[in-house]
Amino acid sequence: TTMIVIDQTVGSVMVLTGFFFAYEFFVSLFPRSDSSLTPMSTVGARAIAGAKASLVDTLRANYMYWPWVNFLNFLVVPPQLRLMVSNFCAVFWNMWLSNAQAKISAASAHPAELRRKDNLM
Repeated sequence: TTMIVIDQTVGSVMVLTGFFFAYEFFVSLFPRSDSSLTPMSTVGARAIAGAKASLVDTLRANYMYWPWVNFLNFLVVPPQLRLMVSNFCAVFWNMWLSNAQAKISAASAHPAELRRKDNLM
């Protein structure tokens, strides 16, 4: 149980913060057609802002999802299938996490860019 507590406290914060940085890094590698590559200092600032803005909500979602997955995984699933079930559930968690981060990134887009998008519609 100690490992689960450490995983769900310290581990979750570290992994989710790492996710915010990785997300911003990969988004910066594929800039929109109307912009150039993003400087790494900007990527770091965006990642920190994203973590500050959504870490608490993301941790809340994490605590609503993973304890149930782990509980049912250990209670119902045979030991030889637990890794597969956990990885299967991780696919859906990662889809949710990526979608949530994309919404945050879209909401924090540059105002001039938002005006251009509004004019196109």
